[in-house]
Amino acid sequence: MVPRLSLLAKFSLLALVCVAGLGVALFVALRGDIRDRELETAREKATTLAVGVSVDLLTVEELNEGLDLRTLVAMDRAIEEHRAAGEIVAAKVFDRSGRLAYSAERDQIGEDGGEHVQQALEGHVVAELEAEESEHVKELGGGLYEVYVPLRFSRDGPPDGAFEIYLPYGPVAAQIERDTRELVPVLAGGLVLLWLMLFPIVARASRTLRLHAKDSRHQALHDDLTGIANRRQLLARLEQDIEGERPFALLMLDLDRFKEVNDALGHSHGDRLLCEVAARLGGTVRHGDLLARLGGDEFALLVADAGDAATGLELAERVSTALHEEFVVGGVPLFVEASIGVAVYPGHGQTAEALLQAADIAMYAAKRAGTSCEAYDPERDRRGPDQVARLGELRRAIEHDELVLHYQPKLDLRTGRVSGVEALVRWSHPERGLIPPGDFLPLAEHTGLIVPLTTWVLDTALAQCRVWSDAGIELPVAVNVSERSLLDPLFPDHVAGLLAAHELGGEWLQLELTERSLIGDLRVAAGVVEGLHAIGVSISVDDFGTGYSSLSRLRDLPINELKIDRSFVTDLDEGGQGAAIVRSVIDLGHHLGLEVVAEGVETAETLGELRELGCDAAQGFVLLRPADADSITPWLLASGQPDDLSTTAH
Repeated sequence: MVPRLSLLAKFSLLALVCVAGLGVALFVALRGDIRDRELETAREKATTLAVGVSVDLLTVEELNEGLDLRTLVAMDRAIEEHRAAGEIVAAKVFDRSGRLAYSAERDQIGEDGGEHVQQALEGHVVAELEAEESEHVKELGGGLYEVYVPLRFSRDGPPDGAFEIYLPYGPVAAQIERDTRELVPVLAGGLVLLWLMLFPIVARASRTLRLHAKDSRHQALHDDLTGIANRRQLLARLEQDIEGERPFALLMLDLDRFKEVNDALGHSHGDRLLCEVAARLGGTVRHGDLLARLGGDEFALLVADAGDAATGLELAERVSTALHEEFVVGGVPLFVEASIGVAVYPGHGQTAEALLQAADIAMYAAKRAGTSCEAYDPERDRRGPDQVARLGELRRAIEHDELVLHYQPKLDLRTGRVSGVEALVRWSHPERGLIPPGDFLPLAEHTGLIVPLTTWVLDTALAQCRVWSDAGIELPVAVNVSERSLLDPLFPDHVAGLLAAHELGGEWLQLELTERSLIGDLRVAAGVVEGLHAIGVSISVDDFGTGYSSLSRLRDLPINELKIDRSFVTDLDEGGQGAAIVRSVIDLGHHLGLEVVAEGVETAETLGELRELGCDAAQGFVLLRPADADSITPWLLASGQPDDLSTTAH
């Protein structure tokens, strides 16, 4: 088995490889500089020898008219002296026309020079390294350095001739090797020193990264605010205990009226209260139990070795009692109440998802009943095996973006113009096709899935609103929200964050609440509605006339609109008693200062009658069936012009 290297060893090895690579690159570059320097020195030497041999022995006239025997012998003698000293191998002289004027091999005199000679006659010094195979050249170092030098007998004017000189490359190569040998220890020492200087930096970096990785792992499994476990760690522990078939109880806890603390004392006090609650709950946790914060003011407690509902309820009562004792935050005494739901494994679920849903349903039941804690009751949750499977599919649908939004326009009956659109969610099932909301929303509303589903719908609707606004279609979008949202004190902050993310003001969003959702905890609901109203979001009561809300609640809450249930509108179309109800709702809404909208309008006759009754707006198939954004956008662009859409939009 290959031993696993530590982070320090990995970084040290990487640094060593980098330093070695740098060393090789520097060696190649510096050796090249040394070679270029020595060759330049040799070229300068060749130039000096050329001038010394030719200019001192020749004249311009002799060079161009031909050298006599005496001059040829003098040239032979001078070149031989330099060759005997190891400075020259051979030399030739060319006149101004490029013809060979001097060579030790007399039969070559008069021949034309090559390209290099012509370049020298133009004033350039040309040097070329050539390998030779002759024994004489091998004795001189295995190569020749051939240099062509312009000859000038006066300072001005073009060259009077060219001097071709061959130098032995051996001395040049030897000097390059000497300089290289001197370079190696200096370069190696410098690189070793560099690596030694890098080592403590690498060591510190590896320690920092190790601590950062450890901190990242801690952050991934713990809540940033309270320091206790988070949802991710809870899910992992649930899976672990289920896999080991160890019985346990799962308590889900939600603080009641937590928003009041935030509103009255500020979010800093709210955060400190959550930390205090976490600390007190931690005091009830035994070794082997797990306390986690799921988000907001929601906590969960996994209690090991508690596999029946009675034990779970007993633990929940103990937790509730612990929370009843006074909290003091910033010198302010606070009293906290909580709703607790209990689910047990294996009795209430065989998967982590099923147990979380069961505990969530039980907690929601406790909140609605006003009791401190409730155990999951299978009779209360009539989800069959098919619905449980559907719930898992729905969770995956939210995560994998299988939901789609269809939009239905709302017509202002006073102006004849479209005044808004309502977003209606559909499930684009990969096998069953488009599933209507009635087949999955009730299931989501009784579990925690309604929260991420609502977030998805709001985010998608606002994103489309932004697209339409950029295209010149300035219409607010209406979104239906559940009672769960109305009982979440943090919901207004969540909505404000989504609006800011899409750079939209609150006036671009309308939230539709069912009349039944106003029956619950009025104090919490009022706080949420007021929070939404404060950020500019308008509130509509959907399906009005089918619930049991009191008129005082409509009067006291900052509601902007009533939507008449489609059953009354249909009755109106059929000539039944719906006309009296519709007229009464319209009058009631107007006396309360509210806009009134009729849903489910299917005929032009009904639309005309609603206009005569003074209804403010209408929506239904008479205008347009719900359609996706790509389909409805051209309609909205084309329908923004007519003064009366009632005769054109079908």
